Amino acid sequence: MPSRTDKSAPSFSGNPKDLEDYLEDVVRVCQDCGKNDEKDFVEAALHYLSADDREAWKTLPQSKASPLKWTAFKDAVMAIYPGSQTKGRYELTDLENLVADQSHKAPRDLAALGEYTRSFKKIGTLLEEEKVVSASELSRLYVKGLGANLREIVGRRLEIRHPDHSLLRPHDLADIVKEAEFCLSG
Repeated sequence: MPSRTDKSAPSFSGNPKDLEDYLEDVVRVCQDCGKNDEKDFVEAALHYLSADDREAWKTLPQSKASPLKWTAFKDAVMAIYPGSQTKGRYELTDLENLVADQSHKAPRDLAALGEYTRSFKKIGTLLEEEKVVSASELSRLYVKGLGANLREIVGRRLEIRHPDHSLLRPHDLADIVKEAEFCLSG
């Protein structure tokens, strides 16, 4: 196992959004070293923490259970970091706010479009997985963030590229992104 200071050692920033990645990294490092027992995962998770976090995590009954159970420990740790769980991290209003903000500063180049698309997909994909929104709703929302001019140009390109597509259904998000990229590429 790498030492705490080794560059390959898992590290936790303290940010709840980084917790799942940290816990996954702990399991990976253990498995890479041939340690596949739940006890090994718990001990490694504690070992690689800062002293303050380690002290807090050791107060959890799941860190002292016999035998140590990784899933119970992981769930207990995540419970003390609100916002650490991917599920429920975002609300539909988060996506709507992103779209509203973006619509006022429509992307003018590929870099800005890429930034918008990544932010949109980060939130939108999780909401779709949680069945908060459908793929069609995501497509409708994404287009709104393109701003009026780009939205119109992309709409025309989609009509040309997909002449048989029903006007009553939005295009697939991937097709919209592809045409927006084309429009800005050149």
